[in-house]
Formats: sequence, structure tokens, C-alpha cells
Amino acid sequence: QNTQTNYQVIDPSTGESKYSFDRDLQYVLPDKNLGMGYVYIPDFYLEGFELDSGRTIWRRKVPRNRIWNEVIEENDSTILVSAKGLHSINLKTGMGWSSGVETSPRYVNSYSRTGYHAMAGIGFGYLTGVFIIPIPLSTNNQKILINESKILLDDDSYYVASQHHITALNKDGQGKWVTPLPEKMISRTQFFKIEKNLILFNFNSDELQNEQRRSFIASYDSETGKPNYITFLRKDSPYLFIQDYELIGNYIGLLYPDKIETLDIRNGQTVFAKFLDDKKFQYYIGEDVYLNGDSTMITMIDKNPSHKYIYTDAGTIVEYNSLYILQREYTRGEFYVLIFEFPGGRIVQNTNETVVLDENNRKISRLNFHENFRVVNDQLYFFDKNRFFSIPLREILQN
Repeated sequence: QNTQTNYQVIDPSTGESKYSFDRDLQYVLPDKNLGMGYVYIPDFYLEGFELDSGRTIWRRKVPRNRIWNEVIEENDSTILVSAKGLHSINLKTGMGWSSGVETSPRYVNSYSRTGYHAMAGIGFGYLTGVFIIPIPLSTNNQKILINESKILLDDDSYYVASQHHITALNKDGQGKWVTPLPEKMISRTQFFKIEKNLILFNFNSDELQNEQRRSFIASYDSETGKPNYITFLRKDSPYLFIQDYELIGNYIGLLYPDKIETLDIRNGQTVFAKFLDDKKFQYYIGEDVYLNGDSTMITMIDKNPSHKYIYTDAGTIVEYNSLYILQREYTRGEFYVLIFEFPGGRIVQNTNETVVLDENNRKISRLNFHENFRVVNDQLYFFDKNRFFSIPLREILQN
């Protein structure tokens, strides 16, 4: 089956088409002027091509799912790709090894094939200075496969956590050990290494509403694969979704819709838990939320670093102290969200206005539009009523 999407590459400075291609686009590296996508001739082959011209640099047969499940840039010349196995790819030549290690795909209901490509195309425009615009040749809404496999690497090994196993490989892609995971329980996972231990955090997700899978945290010896412990979470509500988590040193904080829980990842034991049923939580706030000041703004989490800030399903942010006693609730108009960062500044926005900040978060200017804008390289593009504008970002910072 051939690709069902054609791409037009547009020069944003002129609006003219530079070239078109029908590769099934998978990944771009703008700083290396490199794109990668599949062609069908008459089987699927992966091609590396120049982003500015479309010229093919190399071609290699690499197995695939609908999309690549995970990509790790191992160094300046090599990437690792999870897609029907694990594959090492030299960016200049396309050469490398392939391993048949299990990488287990699953269906995700919220994405369609054309939807995935649309999101990818917008992102490439931001990064490369050319817009890669997908033109769907089919309205097929067939679900695409997303792989839950996670990849870690250290100086000696690669570690792959899939739906059924954790596998360790040496740097030549040869197997070292395989350890089975709990049957029919893997849903969404996070996988990380602390000292000599591999930590697998599996949390039930609303993407799997019709499947009851337990959330758990487990630890494995990285040299042998031997389990250190496995702790199943929320025994009172074993299939309740985990909304978010944060990793702080040797502890992991879990955010449920109605509860906060902290575990020691060295032994899997709970060290703190508290029900907070007055709010329905969504996720922890990071460094992309700002509060207003007289002439500058400050990130919300810097206002009081010992406090926790959590976004709720009401569109508000609640602030708790270290004992999870409610301090304040912020409405949507009281905080700003980071929209875009560029050299020397950033753009933030709330429900009422869009503001440009310099690198020290000093307010430089307010923009007279609220949506429908894009930043490409050093230019800001936006619509105002029926007119289209382009403004150099350096001029905004000088105002």
C-alpha cells in the first residue's frame, strides 16, 4: 500500500512552492537539513533527503509501523528508532544494525493518519524555515498505531521496555537479557534509570477506557534484569487514572483526580498520601505558566518553589503548601501561558491579551491580536481582520 499524503514545501518569505514529495514523512533534523520518510518501490524503503531541495541522500530498508514509535538522537551522527524492532541509523549514510527486539504497538483512538501528518507539518515549519504542508489524498480515518515501548541507553547498553518484556542489548544490538512484565497490565509507561536500577512506572490511562489495567511501579537490576520490587497502586480504586506525575530525586509524586501520593522509588513504598476531593486535578504546572507584575512577569512555580501548583478541570490553578493545604486558586485570566520562545524573548498569553517578554521576562509590548499567529525563524506572521502581517521579532524587542 502506497503513501496517502502528498507534501508541498513552501518558502515562507515568498509563499512560493519549492518542491513537493510523496514520502511518508517520519522525522526531521532541521540543523542537519535532513528529513526521513518511506517510499514504496515496490516495498517500503526509508529515504534520507535534504529538506531544502528534496534530494535523496540514502535509502535503506527499515521495518516500520504506521509511524515511528520513538526516536533517540544518540549522538551527532546516529539515531535509534523503535519501529517493529530497534534500529540504529547513521544520518549521513543510512547504515546501521537492526534488532528484532519486541516493540509492542497499540491503538490510540484520538489520532488519525491525516491528523498526525497535519501536526507534523506545522512543527517542521517552525523549525526549518520552510513550511511542509500535508495534502491528504484520502479521508481514511483508520487508527494509527502508537508504540508504548520506551528506550534507555547508558555507556554499555540499550534497554527496551515493551508491552511484555524489558530487554537489554549491547551496543552492537545483541541481546544481553530479557525479563517478563506483568501480563495484560501495560498501558502508558515511563521508563528511567537511577544508579544501577531500571524503574518502570505504568499508569492506567483514559485512552484505554474499555480495558482495566492496574497502575504499578517496579524496579529491576540493570545488569541482570532481576526484579527488585513491584508495587501496585491505588488498592482502594485499582483502575483509577493517574493524571500526572513528577520525579524529584528518589521520590515520585502521583497525581490522581482526587488524591496526591508520594512514593520512594528505592523500595516502592508510600511516604505521603492525602485525599483532596474538593478539586478534580489534571496536571502539575511547569515553567510555562507566568504571573503578572508591574514591569516583569515571573513563572508561577518560582513564586514559591516549595509550593505545588496544579491545573484543575475547571480551568483554574490551585496552589498548595508543602503539606497540601490550599493557599490560593487562580482563575484563567490571572495567569499567562507560554506560547513561543525565540532568541532574546518569549510570547505569553492569557484570555485577554498577548504579551512579548524579553529574556529577563520584562514586558516589552502587547500585541494587538490574540490568535492566528505563527513564528518562523525571526519573523512573526499574523492575521488582523482581513489583512496579513509580517513583523521581524527584533523590531518588537526594540520597542
